[in-house]
Amino acid sequence: MKNGDLTVVFNTESVWHFFNNKEYRDYVYACKNVAIDGVGLKLALRLRGLSVNRFHGPDLCQKLMTNKLSHERSVLVVGGHSRNEELVSRHKIEGHFPLPFVSKISDFETCLHDLLVFIKRYNGRKFILVSLGLPKQELFCQWLNKAILADASMAHQEVVLIPVGAAVDFLSGHRIRSGRFWQKIGLEWLPRLFREPRMLSRVLRSIAAMFWIILDRRKVKL
Repeated sequence: MKNGDLTVVFNTESVWHFFNNKEYRDYVYACKNVAIDGVGLKLALRLRGLSVNRFHGPDLCQKLMTNKLSHERSVLVVGGHSRNEELVSRHKIEGHFPLPFVSKISDFETCLHDLLVFIKRYNGRKFILVSLGLPKQELFCQWLNKAILADASMAHQEVVLIPVGAAVDFLSGHRIRSGRFWQKIGLEWLPRLFREPRMLSRVLRSIAAMFWIILDRRKVKL
């Protein structure tokens, strides 16, 4: 894996963006690695006759952090809350680049030089976890991937870009993760909805996407 491999963590809400945002759809098509997240998506695919393993975002991040040394790789975080810096002092990740000024695509160029310097600072294969929210984080990864490919000084860098949403915020303690009971039954989002009512639009998009997958009669391929 060299020069900016792309990964997508595809959840139920992602389906909505996939069919309504061409830039996001192009990103998904460009990915070499896909991780299925979201119990709604897994259920909808099961009803369509497809069995998939679910890689829940926080668990996927935790696994990367736990196994990083045995695979001679660095785990870096870009974006998310400033509290994610604590993961560095706790030796969970090697570095955190906060991106406080990135709010839209046109802002990305302002941080490119510093971001590439940040990436080059670490040896070995680098797993970069991007925490900016769906679909902005995917568009950021796509932009960064093109920047890495275009920069001759990055030619020998091994970089894997993974958009992870709020998963890192849960691990740093900035956000509260729902209890094990809610995690096991696949309704971890429900207590979070009460804590963060602004998530309602995301939940509604996810429900619409789930029913679209179930009712659409075209063949689904993975």
